[in-house]
Amino acid sequence: MRNNLKSVDNKKTIIFSTQASSSAVAGNILKGSVEKKGCMFGAINREGLRREFFIPEHFEIIMVISLGKPSEEVVLEEIDESGDIKYWRDEKGVHHVPKRKLEDLILDI
Repeated sequence: MRNNLKSVDNKKTIIFSTQASSSAVAGNILKGSVEKKGCMFGAINREGLRREFFIPEHFEIIMVISLGKPSEEVVLEEIDESGDIKYWRDEKGVHHVPKRKLEDLILDI
């Protein structure tokens, strides 16, 4: 798997060969931002972003990476027995984000 660099209308555009490679790049950006916290978003208004930030059509908007100081407390926690993955807030406004355990994501085949 490799990334291709293609010329579109005399402009250079990096075209990722898979969604996985773009996620790997985003993960490395987040790991490299040691002084700031970050988050990746895939459920985004791509056309709204394109208009707001004047992003040319030859760029594919895959995700947004937000870097900065968190405005709220976020707690990552294991999913409980119900399997519910919905985010929720407690009575103090703390944002809880259920996450699957690594061993539940790896297939032993």
